[in-house]
Amino acid sequence: MSTSLSEQEIPNRDLYYHEVKQLLEYYKDHPINYGLLTMLAMTGLRLQEIANASWGDVYLDSLSGHYRLRGVGKGGKKFDKLLHPSLYERILAFRARRHVSTALNTSDQGPLFPAKDGGYYQYKNLSNYIVRIIERTELPFVKERTDRTTLIIFVIFMRFIVGSREQISS
Repeated sequence: MSTSLSEQEIPNRDLYYHEVKQLLEYYKDHPINYGLLTMLAMTGLRLQEIANASWGDVYLDSLSGHYRLRGVGKGGKKFDKLLHPSLYERILAFRARRHVSTALNTSDQGPLFPAKDGGYYQYKNLSNYIVRIIERTELPFVKERTDRTTLIIFVIFMRFIVGSREQISS
C-alpha cells in the first residue's frame, strides 16, 4: 500500500510575499510578535535556531558596520546571518519590552528572544505560539485556508524571499 500523494492532493500551505507583508503590518505595534515574525522573515533561520540563539551571539561586524548573528544550525552547520538594520531595531524593541539588556555583550549567554520568564523559549512552545499569532490575525488569507498554516511552510517561503529583505524592512 502506497502512502504517496499526488501533487493535486498536497495542501497549499505557502505564505506568499504579500501575505507576509500583511502579517508584519498587522503586528507592527506589537514588539514581541513583530520581532519574532521579522526574524523569521528576514533571516530564513529555522525556529529552533532562533529559539537557541543567545544575545551574546550578536556582534557588530567592524568591516561592514552591520550587526550579525552567528550560531550553529541543523546538523551542526555554523551560520552567520546579517541582521538588517530594521530587524536589529525590532530585536531591540522585543528585548526592551521583555526588560532585558539591549547593550551588546558577547559574554551574555541569555536568549536573543527571551520568553516571559526571561529564559529560552522551548522550540515546540515557540512553534505553537507563532502558528497561533498567525491564526489570531484572522486576515482574509488565513480565514480562507482549509488547512492550518504551518510554521515550516512560513520558514521555507522566507528562505526564497531572502533577496527581498529591503522590501520587507520598509
